[in-house]
Amino acid sequence: MAEATAPPTVTALNPTHGPEAGGGTITISGTHLSGAQAVDFGTTPAINVTVVNDFTVTATIPAHADGTVDVTVTTPAGTSATNPADQYTYDEPAPTVTALNPTHGFASGGTSVTIIGTDFLGATAVTFGTTPATSFTVNDDTSITATAPAGTGTVDVTVTTPAGTSATNPADLYTYDPDTTSLTAYPIVASVTPPGPPDINLDLSATLTDTVTGQPAPGQTIVFTVGTRTVCTAITDSTGTATCHGRVAFVEAVRHRQYTATFAGTPALAPATDTAPLVVIHT
Repeated sequence: MAEATAPPTVTALNPTHGPEAGGGTITISGTHLSGAQAVDFGTTPAINVTVVNDFTVTATIPAHADGTVDVTVTTPAGTSATNPADQYTYDEPAPTVTALNPTHGFASGGTSVTIIGTDFLGATAVTFGTTPATSFTVNDDTSITATAPAGTGTVDVTVTTPAGTSATNPADLYTYDPDTTSLTAYPIVASVTPPGPPDINLDLSATLTDTVTGQPAPGQTIVFTVGTRTVCTAITDSTGTATCHGRVAFVEAVRHRQYTATFAGTPALAPATDTAPLVVIHT
């Protein structure tokens, strides 16, 4: 009586992991592999199955979603029982960013941005340029909602997972718009005795406010002019107020009867200007 052929067993794989796209060659070690008719990765069949000998089979790895599957071998005697030694892991690829909504927001940050792409599950970081997002939530494998940090210019938004960081591309570009501002110049009164001196001293002031945040804008340059003449320049203080002292020709002050405060703007703050009365009183 002939001895029955035992079913195959799988005792080792080489390699034990690879990309979702598959395509490489795997070497399967085990016993009773002669006569192998099929090799399956989970429920996905491999192609190019080659029996090297009773202990070795090779095959081309099929494509499969990321995760771990059992690799089984089927012969006329049956299919190998699953065990930890037959497990093959499809590596999750690095994430990709394919779209942003919106694609721009104010420089002070705070804009809620939806990031669209692939392989976001397990994200550990979202970065706008080199600055981490203020916060982010992974909605699913293809969507993240992030709060943009403060910044300027145009930056790449990248997502990092244990598999790596998304490669930069035109679809991940986010542009920071300067915050809108308002500048308030304050009326001044100059008292002179007729017929009036050639020049008069002016104490000028204006306050700059970031209208997006509602906060004062310190450290910004304000230029004060009467007509086309620059009277003085000052830097805003912690309250957003710039104050300076300058001289202007008496006839210019009488002719224009107002002065102008101008903020030229920065990458983070939009320009602004305002005028205020310059009242000359004869005493």
